[in-house]
Parts: sequence; structure tokens; C-alpha cells
Amino acid sequence: MAEDAPETERRPQRISERECDRFKGLVKKRRNGICENARHPHTVFVSYGGNKTDFCTGVLVHESYVLSTCSTTRSSIPRIVQIEGYGEIDIEEVICHPQYDQIEKTNDLAVFKLKEPVKLASNFLPACMANSQTENLYDALVQTAYMWYKVNETTGQAKFYESDENQLIGGKRCEVLADDPDVLCLNNTDPLRTETYGSIGSPLQSLNRRTCMSTIVGVMAYFVKDPNDPDGKPVVDGYARIVRHLGLDRGGDLG
Repeated sequence: MAEDAPETERRPQRISERECDRFKGLVKKRRNGICENARHPHTVFVSYGGNKTDFCTGVLVHESYVLSTCSTTRSSIPRIVQIEGYGEIDIEEVICHPQYDQIEKTNDLAVFKLKEPVKLASNFLPACMANSQTENLYDALVQTAYMWYKVNETTGQAKFYESDENQLIGGKRCEVLADDPDVLCLNNTDPLRTETYGSIGSPLQSLNRRTCMSTIVGVMAYFVKDPNDPDGKPVVDGYARIVRHLGLDRGGDLG
């Protein structure tokens, strides 16, 4: 490459970009233009083993890794990843962010290493991880998981709730609510949800319908209840921002 080449051309691809390009190679569309992976199979359930009513959520970002939050490991260790239309895979290792602070709730991200890799296909692809070039907050969708028992205690069937009517909260209000500049604040769009219902670790994502790929912008770390609301309903969800927390612009194991 020429010495006078622009810096953007000389910059090596980040790991997250290389992996995302590899996933795109598996994409297929039906004749009507609908993506075969349109149901977001990268959003997965993470259970603690044995108890069908106790789980959190995660995002498949690689054949062998699920992204979630470290706060999901406080009471017990996640044991199994349950993937819709695929099955269950044991978790081999839980890796929390080295600067995670349980009290301050900062750097609340974790990676779950799977015991065996997922077999990828055109209808089953991991999500990309956002970097400074691909982070799209304007078109971000919230996808959260509801607790198993809220749907069916016997079969363990659950559902994902997705909303594209999100209001990103910025400035001083988010700083007051989240007390963390690396957290994205969003108004909770589900008035019936008064608890997390297993949604911790759920993705905030943007979807490119042309490439059929989703890009994870953040994962839900906690919600904030409005002290002035007599019903005590959560009004704001806090999402750990992928770019700021994982340092994807500086490289890393997955970034």
C-alpha cells in the first residue's frame, strides 16, 4: 500500500469487523427479499440450570461466545445457553469485564464462552458488535426477553418483546439516572413490566435489512425506578454501551 494512502485505508480491520464480514458471507434471502435470519436468533436465553423460572438473556456474537452482563453472575453462575430453534449448549467459562464494579454498576459486561461452538447457517447467525463507525443509535431496536413463568410454567415457553419506539435519553437526565457516562438510557416502552423479567443482558440493536445483519449497540444492565411514581414502575433502562465498555476501537479478544 502506498505511503500516502489515507489513514482509513491503512487502518487494519478490527476483530469485530472481520467476524462480521465472515457472518455476512452466510446470509441468504428468500425470493420475497425477506432475510432467512429475520427472527433474530442471536438473542438467547441463559439459564442457571434446573430452574426454568430463573434466567437472563444474552447475545450470540461468535460461534463460541455469548455477550451479556456481569450482574447476571451475582447470585449464581450461568450454566446453559438456550437457543431458539437450535437447542442447549453448556457454558464453559464466564469472563467478566476486568474493571466491573458491582457497587457502581460500571463496566457491566461479560462474555460466556460456550463448551462447543454453534453450527452457523443462513437462518442462524451471530450479531455484529458496534464500533465507532457502525454504532447507529437512531435506528436502534430494543429486544428483551420475558421470564419463562410469565408465559407458561409447564412448557417453559417464552417470548421476546421487541420495540422500535424507543426514546434515547441524553444529557443531564441520563447522567442523573445512570450515573455512568458509558451507559445508554432508554425510556421503557412496556408499561406492564414492573420487574426485569429476565431481560438483563438483552440487546439494544440496529438492523440492516439490506445485509440482513444486526449490530449490537448495548446490552441491558439494569433499570431505574421513578421515585415519584406511586406504582414504582421502572421508567428507564440502562444499557452498557458496547463501544465504550469493550473498547472495540482499541481492539481486544472480541473487539
